[in-house]
Amino acid sequence: MPGADVRIVTCSSNAPQVFLPKDYPLRFDSPSALAASVSTYPWHWRFLGRFVFASDMILYSVAKAGAEVFATQLQKTLDQSHLPILSLVVHPGPTATEGLLEVNGTFIRAVARLVFQSAEQAASLHLFAATAERVRQQPEQFKNALLVPGGQTMKLHPVTSDGKQAGGLWDTVDGQLNQYLKADGLAPLQGW
Repeated sequence: MPGADVRIVTCSSNAPQVFLPKDYPLRFDSPSALAASVSTYPWHWRFLGRFVFASDMILYSVAKAGAEVFATQLQKTLDQSHLPILSLVVHPGPTATEGLLEVNGTFIRAVARLVFQSAEQAASLHLFAATAERVRQQPEQFKNALLVPGGQTMKLHPVTSDGKQAGGLWDTVDGQLNQYLKADGLAPLQGW
């Protein structure tokens, strides 16, 4: 529709930048990436992090890195198709969600209750990404970047710049989704 302002907002985190070393072996270019658990844990997690966090922050970080790769590849595909749609990646900041409070131990729960924002407060950044005129007026500032609190941006995890990983994840998701659709008697996704 002419004049429409369409945006796709992906909720991510700065966890990949915090917990994954730059040379962490991410493998999004095979179907096993969608089902396999983490292949290796960095030393800082094995010797410290796992004692602080009750949840597997490395697995969480890998999943969020995958979301960033997918959103970046989606933006690339939209741009190549000359569609004025924005694919944005948002890190709402430290948020005391019910899930975080439920799965973590006493120390993290106490910190979260004292200093993290509420889920309602965190939603404001997603609304900014979806509606702010500044985002549409300055798309190059927000595309292929991690939108963080305060309307600022930071670099995504380096894996988002790896064409093999991005293309591999895109093809893997497309193939797996088409298998699922076929199994349910539905037509496969159409090409771009």
